[in-house]
Amino acid sequence: MTTEPARFIDVEGVLNFHDGGGYETTEGNRVRCRRERRAGTLHEATLESASLVRDQLGVPSVFDLRFPNEIDGPGTLGPILEAPVAHHHLSIIPDGSSAQLDE
Repeated sequence: MTTEPARFIDVEGVLNFHDGGGYETTEGNRVRCRRERRAGTLHEATLESASLVRDQLGVPSVFDLRFPNEIDGPGTLGPILEAPVAHHHLSIIPDGSSAQLDE
């Protein structure tokens, strides 16, 4: 019997940090565990939690889906982005226009 690792990971200052693995695909396969993680408010990570994400969990890259105005407001991802983590800003709506959200 194989047990799945817990999906939720307690990371201080970060909302909803969890492993995206274990979910069944439409083809009946499963997403591999510890390959993709999802979180909110990475910019509020403490130094200790940033170290957990980078060093213990081995997160190599952050794909930041926030709107440009969200990055200008709350700021960058702070201590999470210390080397060796790469940052890729891929906003879902490039100009952050709320008008485009209603379409």
